Amino acid sequence: MKIGEFAAKNQISPDTVRYYVREGLLYPVREGYHFSFDEQCSRDLRRVQTLKNIGFSLSEIKQIMLNSTERLFAAEASSSVCRQLYEKRLAEITGELRRLEQARAFLEERLELEEAKADFSRPVGIPLAALNWLVCPDCRESLVLESDQIRSGQIISGALTCPHCGRVLPVEEGILMVSPAPDAHKNFSSFDRFIDQTNQPLMQAISQSVRLMKSRVAKYQRPVRTFLDAGSGFGFFLRYTYDLIPDHSLYFAVDHDPMRHRFLKSVLASMPEQKNIALLCCDYGDIPLRSGSIDQIIDFGGSNDYSWIVPGFLMELLDWLTHEKSTALYLNRSYDRISFDSSIQPECRGYLYEEAILSNLKKLGYAIRERYRMDFTTPLQATNPFMNDRDQMYRLWLYLEKQR
Repeated sequence: MKIGEFAAKNQISPDTVRYYVREGLLYPVREGYHFSFDEQCSRDLRRVQTLKNIGFSLSEIKQIMLNSTERLFAAEASSSVCRQLYEKRLAEITGELRRLEQARAFLEERLELEEAKADFSRPVGIPLAALNWLVCPDCRESLVLESDQIRSGQIISGALTCPHCGRVLPVEEGILMVSPAPDAHKNFSSFDRFIDQTNQPLMQAISQSVRLMKSRVAKYQRPVRTFLDAGSGFGFFLRYTYDLIPDHSLYFAVDHDPMRHRFLKSVLASMPEQKNIALLCCDYGDIPLRSGSIDQIIDFGGSNDYSWIVPGFLMELLDWLTHEKSTALYLNRSYDRISFDSSIQPECRGYLYEEAILSNLKKLGYAIRERYRMDFTTPLQATNPFMNDRDQMYRLWLYLEKQR
């Protein structure tokens, strides 16, 4: 049969047949300008395909075909060449099977753990212990609890009402809804969308940043009753440092995006230990906490998000919550240069340079105990309207203590 008929019969392309002929894997009879393929060619092709599927290279297949005892010119001793190739490939397959078995065991174990996490979900709400710290954001008076559901010392649903001015702060799904902004982040409708749309260098920078902050939390660990996470977002810092939160402490996570709080709550529900975490959905000017009640402020990107939009300094806005022994963990982007066509308004830009940041912190009475600049190893691509590829940015880390 001709090459086209042979290729069609064996369901391969004529080009592949020609390649096998050139490589000495098929031996058709040449008749003038054409090849004639017989049944032996079909058997050879099936053997080539079988050996290829087993994992032999074409050069190894050629050796096997030439040294096989079925070949006309193969000596009896040449079968040892085939045996060596078979033994070598068998050892490789055995090793691969062992590796795959280990991989399967690992994946089965991880899936079992994930299923166990999914099955285990503790109630997450406003800790009853937080009631002594919460006040009406309007008149600063104490609140009265009207709860529909309390589980394991957590307020899951209900309301906190101010008897003085009548303001009602609902608790929905374990989150205190003070002043939620449903459309706060239209560009990221979910955590998965955030991961998909955020470029890899930025994700690596976030990971590096939280690792640095965790190491410094451990280094400067001191008695802290109350934490305030200013702009907790998807909870990168909280989730990574969760194990370092003292059992007796209260951790107030503040963000005005209920979608991000709901995501964070779902993660906290699967944590192995229960900590006193209160999710407060509110603006910075509407935080329902007592004056001077916070021992440590965590500013992980909050100042950036604030100063990109508002001509002001977030730490100044939060200063009424601190006292003379408060500390702060500060890690935000700072700028060497903001491009002329940046979406950041000119009146906001002055709050994003390091010199202004340090000056403002000094005015607030903070002493810098540690300062560290981290340059981005890879230029960041724009991931939101306030980032520009031509901006010259770096990360500024500060550990701050109020001067006594």
